[in-house]
Amino acid sequence: MQQLGLATAELAEAQAKQHGTHVAGIVVQDNPFAEVVAIRDTLPLADDAAAFHRIRDFLRTNKVRVVNMSWGFAADRNPTADLAAFEEQMLKLFTAFPDTLFVAAAGNDDDAIDKHRFLPASLSAPNLLTVGAVDQDGQVTFFTNVGSHVALYANGDMVHSVGPTGYPLEMSGTSMAAPQVCNVAAKSLSQHPSLSVAELKHLLIDGADELLSGNQLPAPIKILNPAHSAALSGR
Repeated sequence: MQQLGLATAELAEAQAKQHGTHVAGIVVQDNPFAEVVAIRDTLPLADDAAAFHRIRDFLRTNKVRVVNMSWGFAADRNPTADLAAFEEQMLKLFTAFPDTLFVAAAGNDDDAIDKHRFLPASLSAPNLLTVGAVDQDGQVTFFTNVGSHVALYANGDMVHSVGPTGYPLEMSGTSMAAPQVCNVAAKSLSQHPSLSVAELKHLLIDGADELLSGNQLPAPIKILNPAHSAALSGR
């Protein structure tokens, strides 16, 4: 049993590294001006602010302008967690960095996060942008969470990036859609560092393509269009 536990822990560690490396590769793709700094912490689900203090210090020290959050959990599946304290700490984090854009993956539960919260994607803040996933044909994927909190969609279907040792790797999920938005945001900031968060969100959302969806969503959605957003940033 001890050996099995060790193997399980090692597998989880390997999967975490693969996921993180793949996401980071998407952020920096064709983006030579990007500098990636990684945050790894166990975010508390109780009123333990120590982890959030560490993250705040990290963001401040590194002067981070865009934060990719390809993580989250379904609140309904964690009924014993202190969600009120968790949400309070997350909102404090957003408030502490009004000039930083936080980009959250919507989650892969095929759910409506307006009704069934997925944190932090279900939260509301001026500098938070939640991203869902479409497939390579621009249709909403079968797995993405949806809802009014999802302001933007990007490809989350077999996205090309790299693994921990640099090998090519394709992965799917809203975790792969969110860093594509961060990639465009970072490129915009490299060319126009004085952009405010509100202006950056404007470029990303207003530069997106509107899809009058014929799939499971009754309302139009916005799909990331890097070229159009870049054109808007030059105005």
